[in-house]
Amino acid sequence: MIGSPGPANMLLVASGLKFGFRRSLPFVVGIIVSKQFIIWPIALGVVNLSNASDFLYVIMKYIAAAYILYLAVKMYNIKIVSSSAKEAPPTFFQGLIVHPLNPKAWLMIATASASFIPKEMAPLEAAIVLAPTFFVIQLILHPIWCFFGSWVADRISGTIYEKLFVALIMTLTLLSVLLIVLSD
Repeated sequence: MIGSPGPANMLLVASGLKFGFRRSLPFVVGIIVSKQFIIWPIALGVVNLSNASDFLYVIMKYIAAAYILYLAVKMYNIKIVSSSAKEAPPTFFQGLIVHPLNPKAWLMIATASASFIPKEMAPLEAAIVLAPTFFVIQLILHPIWCFFGSWVADRISGTIYEKLFVALIMTLTLLSVLLIVLSD
């Protein structure tokens, strides 16, 4: 699931498109680190949103949808690989917010915990297995998504395909918001 299209990966592609791979690296690292904020609590059994109050779950779902919608709207009318010095790429700290507000990430960690961690394994051991595993996989796949955006930008910047590709990325991100809102 880490490599599949979702809010975080679409944001990485969009950042690569607009700012290039190197300028987007702090954002990439922020997104990678941000998953640790949810792995540890889930693996340790402290947080389980699906079993918490329905109200808390709904609140988190709509906060996540609003944040991802905000990021998708920011993609509107982006110019691929902008050389504008006045506009800064997303920061490390903006990346830190992505996974904690991403329901797909919560589901992914909960599913991995339930599917791959033996029931008799202590919660701390589970966290020690899951955290570095996800970190290494993200360290490989998240930069690839960002590099893909940068690579595409090199090929379509200034062409008719530029607006079409940006529209596709924005649409996929907006669809992920729709899936968040419509999910139970």
